[in-house]
Amino acid sequence: MSILRTAGLIAILSLISKFFGLFREMEISKVYGTNFIRDAYIIASNWPAGFALVMIAGLNGPFHTSVVTVISKYKALDKAQDVKTIIFTLTIISCLFMSIIGLIFYYFAPELINFMSAPNTPIATKLLAITQFRIMCPMFLLSALIGISYGILNIEKVYFTPSLSPVMASLSVIVSLYISSPETRPVALAWGTMVGAILQLALQLIPLFKHLKNYVSFSFKINHPGIAQLFGILLPSFLSSTVGQVNILIMTYFGSGLPIGSISAFTSANVILQLPLGIMLTALLVPLLPVLNQSTIIDDGNVTFKKNINRGVRSLIFLSVPAAAILICSGQQLIQMLFQRGQFNPESTRLTYLCLAGLSLSLVFYAIRDLLVRVFYALDNAKVPFYTSVFSIITMSLGCWSFISLFHFKAAGIALAVSIVTTVNMSILGISLRRKIGKWLEPETLKHLSRVLLATIPVVIYCLGFNMVFGERFTIPIFIIYGIFLGVVGIGSISILRLLKDQEAIEITDKLLRKLKISR
Repeated sequence: MSILRTAGLIAILSLISKFFGLFREMEISKVYGTNFIRDAYIIASNWPAGFALVMIAGLNGPFHTSVVTVISKYKALDKAQDVKTIIFTLTIISCLFMSIIGLIFYYFAPELINFMSAPNTPIATKLLAITQFRIMCPMFLLSALIGISYGILNIEKVYFTPSLSPVMASLSVIVSLYISSPETRPVALAWGTMVGAILQLALQLIPLFKHLKNYVSFSFKINHPGIAQLFGILLPSFLSSTVGQVNILIMTYFGSGLPIGSISAFTSANVILQLPLGIMLTALLVPLLPVLNQSTIIDDGNVTFKKNINRGVRSLIFLSVPAAAILICSGQQLIQMLFQRGQFNPESTRLTYLCLAGLSLSLVFYAIRDLLVRVFYALDNAKVPFYTSVFSIITMSLGCWSFISLFHFKAAGIALAVSIVTTVNMSILGISLRRKIGKWLEPETLKHLSRVLLATIPVVIYCLGFNMVFGERFTIPIFIIYGIFLGVVGIGSISILRLLKDQEAIEITDKLLRKLKISR
């Protein structure tokens, strides 16, 4: 299966998964709006759900990335026994380590929640967050198993289950909302999240059983050179994710001191942003990661490696630039249609849009940054991403403090700080990569960026014009009309790219046209 075809399959599955995640947030917003219960859940789920299940165990997370990076090379060299030993040793060590972390976090839950919250955070919010946090602590252990299974399935080119399994986590939360009473519902949110992680792992195990014979030998060798290679990527990557979580804690700390609902508004905005961003990163990086790893062992002066990097960058630019434009221009209308019901009122919509606009400014840089991180992992260099993440703590702290304390931007200030940190991180990684492998950014990639920016102008004009006509009357029928005409404008933008002889657009459209001819 080609990279483009694989990316298409993963994109569709990720789209389904992301829509379920969006629906989950819509239901939570309908029940709680932007009140203290939702704020408490967000604070409590930061580490077990946001960090362990998404950042550590998720696709493109440390476990997935390190397993694919090291094991794919051993498989290419046909070292079956080494593969089994490495996987078994990794599983035992990871499960023990993550279990210890879960137990420590359970015991020190009150101290951790107090540390993550600003001094003026309401007591009711803190107490509820402590209870929810303890319920979700076993997710640390589950994250190790889910992350390793993601990596194995990716190597075996099994994409269906890994891309679709997060649906279980969303469904579990939604069901918990409706089978619980109003009195138990706040705690049921945590139980739904916990059960969702168990179901996610269970779904992963179904296709994994078919391939276990290639990865299990019950041979534990902590001194195996493959373990050193794997942990050489896993530990810095894990620490980088931990640093990323520290940034989330910084945002949570500043947000918890703002008016009630600020954290909830930022979270809702991030969920909308992650819909296009998550699909792009999952669809493009998952199939591209093994290709990057294999191209590093080709002895051609990194020519193939640089070519693959630029292919990834151009694909991300092609998708992320128009996506950012749509979110900035039509974000408020989208939020109103998706979330504004029940306890989620017009003020919640306005607050969420300000956060979304601030976050969308860095969508392109976010996507390219994540690609460059994987490039360094393919080079067996996890130190640069780690040091870059450490530096981001300073940037994030200064950004949040400046935008909130000095400029009084409130929740939108957190979003702007995130955009600045993301842009700085991408720039540092790009400069560091040039020092590592020489000039890597091709002139064609920069030309592609300028063409895409030009071709996106009609999209911006259309979105702004549509908003002026319909304003806040963005109902589902109007949204359907909006989507249809946006598709027409999108075709026009691609036509502009073809006229400008953009190879990325020509390649994609030619393949689609061939598919249509074959289907006829």
